[in-house]
Amino acid sequence: MGLESLVRINGEPRTRSRVQVPDLSGLEGGLSLDSQVQVVQNGPGSTLPADLTDGVSGIGAFIQNTLNDQTVQHLKSLNIDISGVEALRQAQLGDRLNSQLLDSLR
Repeated sequence: MGLESLVRINGEPRTRSRVQVPDLSGLEGGLSLDSQVQVVQNGPGSTLPADLTDGVSGIGAFIQNTLNDQTVQHLKSLNIDISGVEALRQAQLGDRLNSQLLDSLR
């Protein structure tokens, strides 16, 4: 599974962040990721506090634009590989059978 964040101004990529999680089966305790928050400034006079991203977690962007007639895009995509679907189906079938057997014994 992967998550990507891309900022483009007038079609030109300005920043890109990616997070890849190779195996979801080991995430029983949750997922801990480093913050990948980007700051994108376009045009003169752009000022943002130096500590803007302090305490912010996740993947994303703060975008500041001081110019007119600009096309600003912030795109996010989630890529999911579902190659283990058959194993998941088998596990669910087993869980259902176990549940039905237990219910029949009560």
